[in-house]
Amino acid sequence: MKEKVFVTFILVLLLSNLSCMLVDRFFSPQKIPRQETTSPEPITPATATDTPIPPPSETPTITPTATRDFQATLAYRETNIAKTATSVVIQKTQSAKPMAELVEDIYNEGYIASTEGTFTKLDDFTEAWAKLDWYQYWYQGDEKYANFVLSFSAKMQSASDKANWHHAGCGLVFRHVDNDNHMFLIIAQNGIMSLRKRVKDLVYIVRDSKKYSEQIPVEKVYVTMIVDGMSVYIFADGTKVLEAREPLLGSTLREGRLAFSVMSGTNKGYGTRCSMTNIWLWELK
Repeated sequence: MKEKVFVTFILVLLLSNLSCMLVDRFFSPQKIPRQETTSPEPITPATATDTPIPPPSETPTITPTATRDFQATLAYRETNIAKTATSVVIQKTQSAKPMAELVEDIYNEGYIASTEGTFTKLDDFTEAWAKLDWYQYWYQGDEKYANFVLSFSAKMQSASDKANWHHAGCGLVFRHVDNDNHMFLIIAQNGIMSLRKRVKDLVYIVRDSKKYSEQIPVEKVYVTMIVDGMSVYIFADGTKVLEAREPLLGSTLREGRLAFSVMSGTNKGYGTRCSMTNIWLWELK
């Protein structure tokens, strides 16, 4: 009997001890373990490998073709340029020859003091103007001319068969200082040319020509004008029709721009049309 009691007592103690351990395990606070960190291992840079450079691929051999010698080419081009320049000079000389002969003739006749000058071929001119008894003009560049010889072929038309023929036709403006001060010539279709001056916006007749054509209205005429110093000479188809001396050409109108003009004899349609061709200018020195 005593032995059973002793065994039972031992079992109770063992069970009690086991119960305490379980309670302590599940209900006692737990310490959170500290995370251990490890320093990263150093990265060793990759070392360059000795990669062999591939040998160049075999390329075909280029056989040079024969080329013209550079100096010879240059000489050839210079020769062509020289030939072209010579051709231009010859053409210009041929064009200037008739004008040079004309200048020589008027020099021999005493109209000018020298034949020295510069030749210029001006572009053809065609304009129309429709405002009765008014003239309109178009500058021929910005150059200012003093003494010169000018020749050209003029053709004139009118939109009316009853125009004011004395105020209808081609014209020239020269020694142009400004709109209020210049000289101008009317090549009228009534067969008479009129040389006039505009001074401080007032117009004066310097001189009218003798009749240069019996046909009215005049449709065409070849004109040569000489301006030298204070003298002006006008030729129609080779015949002198006007000669004048104007003191202002030696003072306030010593030089000026050149312009071609149209004098309108009617308001009808296009008015008066003027065409000039073969325009040659010899600027005297």
